[in-house]
Amino acid sequence: MPNSNNNDTLIIDNSSHSFDTNVPTSTSRPFLNLDDEYNYLTYTSDNQSDYLKIGIINIQDAYQSKIDNIILYFTTYNFDILTLTETGLHTSHTHNNIQIVNHPDNNSKLYIIHDTNGEHKGTGVAIILSKKLFKHFITCTFLNGRLLHITLKFKPHISLNIIAAYLLANPSSNHRQDSRSIYYTKLLQIINSIISSDKSHTIILGDFNTNLNSINNRSSNDSNFKFIKLLRNFQFYDLSEHHNLSQDKLLLYTILIV
Repeated sequence: MPNSNNNDTLIIDNSSHSFDTNVPTSTSRPFLNLDDEYNYLTYTSDNQSDYLKIGIINIQDAYQSKIDNIILYFTTYNFDILTLTETGLHTSHTHNNIQIVNHPDNNSKLYIIHDTNGEHKGTGVAIILSKKLFKHFITCTFLNGRLLHITLKFKPHISLNIIAAYLLANPSSNHRQDSRSIYYTKLLQIINSIISSDKSHTIILGDFNTNLNSINNRSSNDSNFKFIKLLRNFQFYDLSEHHNLSQDKLLLYTILIV
């Protein structure tokens, strides 16, 4: 069962994870995994490949009715990490955010880390981890169903940070503009906290709701442009652009720091 201390830290017992959106707690809270073994960064998937398979899907709401197909997709294509945006799960002040599901092909488990703290069904982000990677899971922080940051630890003192981002689209009020400032500040805070170490690596996968063709247009009115500019200032590398994964360059934007 999870326990809280005076430092607002949630301690996780891996033997008793469940998914319950009705437990009240604060919106942004780290997790500690006491079963972490700090194994060396020599992880290989079941077919002994020397890389991690990472992806992202905007599932456009209805998580509960789609989860079986999502798990089938995860296992069929041997993902190690899969980020979900717009899950539609929204129950504010929830802390019991780790869901365990059975692997459909063997006796293993898959772990889904949720941010369900959004205000409406157009929010919600999640990260699915294989069992082999979950044992490296150390901390998790989240914000309003829009930003989810998890850290995996490996020997010798190597960190892998995965950040899932789902930014607001088409702001039509001062409230939404203010919200963007909150997410920008939070993302900047996260990046500043993890780039100081040369043994810390970061992958940001997100639905940035921006037209990437406007990035080089200084007169662009795209209010999400400053998020992209922030990442470029920190020398993040755009994998989707490099591999030409998105021909129209509209919504999906995946960035890797090297």
